[in-house]
Amino acid sequence: ETHFFDALLISHSHEDHINDLPNLIQRQSSIADHTGKNKSRVYCTRACQEYIMKDLLSRNSLTRNTIEKTVEFQTVIPDEFFNVGPFSIIAVQAYHGNESPDGAVIYVVDILDLKIIIGWDFSSLPEANESILWNPDLLILGTETYNQHPETGMISVTEAYDLVRRWNAKECFIVHYSGLKDYDEGSNQWFRGPLKPMSSPEL
Repeated sequence: ETHFFDALLISHSHEDHINDLPNLIQRQSSIADHTGKNKSRVYCTRACQEYIMKDLLSRNSLTRNTIEKTVEFQTVIPDEFFNVGPFSIIAVQAYHGNESPDGAVIYVVDILDLKIIIGWDFSSLPEANESILWNPDLLILGTETYNQHPETGMISVTEAYDLVRRWNAKECFIVHYSGLKDYDEGSNQWFRGPLKPMSSPEL
């Protein structure tokens, strides 16, 4: 109840990634008033920031004054390192489908001797320097389906396997999986992959 976050990394401005931000800002505002804490920093690309501000100001519960009093937006530029406390972070430009607004990124975070890749929603990483992605201790990948479905704007679980091998990841967590689009393969009698969503043990 009294925790005040120092920094928030936002990968892109889709609703499922920013929907809780207004509540978070209001909670942070009340904590700041009570404790005298400084602003929290929100890191995202400029295009993402512009969309988020419009979204926040469209909600009746927030005013520009509350937002500016509580959070300070920090613009991230792909392929440029920045520091947050002991963390060294670089954003990598990501493509999340034609319906995604510009400005999607994934983050590579170095802390002490650990490398963490926060690869939430993307279907490709155009112009990525793969040496930055090599040998992570933890790889987090957002996948919507087991079979390849580019229309989701996300990699599949099978493509995630390839990235684990290609980047030599020590450990990987799969997030965002629903498998619903895998029903589409049921119309092909020759298809031998999954034809429906799988449970966690099956996956």
